[in-house]
Amino acid sequence: MVYLDERKNLEKIAEHLDEMQVPYSFKEIGNNENDTFPAIICTYRYSNLDFDVVIYNITEWIHVKALIMNASNFSSKALLTIYELCLELNYDLPEVTFSASEKNIYIEVDCLVDVDFDDFKAE
Repeated sequence: MVYLDERKNLEKIAEHLDEMQVPYSFKEIGNNENDTFPAIICTYRYSNLDFDVVIYNITEWIHVKALIMNASNFSSKALLTIYELCLELNYDLPEVTFSASEKNIYIEVDCLVDVDFDDFKAE
């Protein structure tokens, strides 16, 4: 039942994306039938930059993750500078979180499932 609820919640988010004219697709994420969950995959354009975005639902929260950088080709010294900047921005921007996984850097935001369109767009 959880899967169906998550999919239904994502369909509400898809309506917001339609209003924003952001093309998207639904995708199953996970490695087998018992561990998969629904997600929305899209590319969001902001100031002439394209960001790959994954949107998924866990409990009452919608999670949005945007890939902002593949840092695999940077030196350790450069990575330290990048990570330091991300931590400083985490402190300065209370609604935004930077994270890293497998040398990729993401920007994340969480919002409640029942978020209205204006708040979703702002996030």
